[in-house]
Amino acid sequence: MGIKPGDQVTYFFEVADNDEVNGPKKARTAERTLHMPDENQLREELNAGTTGVKQKMQSAIKMADQIERDSKKMDQMLLNKNSISFDEKKQVEDLLNKRRELDDLVKQIQADNKKNLYNRQQMEQNKELLEEQKQIENLLNNVLDPKTKELLEKLQQLMQQGQKIIRARSCQK
Repeated sequence: MGIKPGDQVTYFFEVADNDEVNGPKKARTAERTLHMPDENQLREELNAGTTGVKQKMQSAIKMADQIERDSKKMDQMLLNKNSISFDEKKQVEDLLNKRRELDDLVKQIQADNKKNLYNRQQMEQNKELLEEQKQIENLLNNVLDPKTKELLEKLQQLMQQGQKIIRARSCQK
């Protein structure tokens, strides 16, 4: 069809039946218009998308730092305890919920970044911008280091062990 950036296309759909008894009938949709953005508009949209991804990344990094600090603090607090209080259990659950929120945010950022990367490839932007998008992708894949993930898993295991101890004590009574 040869649609180029900046073009405008007006279209509609029309269907007809082959009713030979009562005569053929036709139906037609309303006309619609498709505006193809020009290169400047596409570039502005891509830059806005990239800015959005960067802002979300900054938020994710702050959240990851907070989770890491909280998990280390919680690990130190629970390390020498035999049982977990209700408040401590709540803190661990909150920390795990924050972790899930961070994972969701990272997935959203990755999806947005892939969309931006695809759009940039479609526009055949220069190689530097594509490389920057790939670096962002790599950073997102490593938001939480393995040590912090391991600490969070240990906290979850400690919480489960604490629940087992509490259940065992209540069964002994």
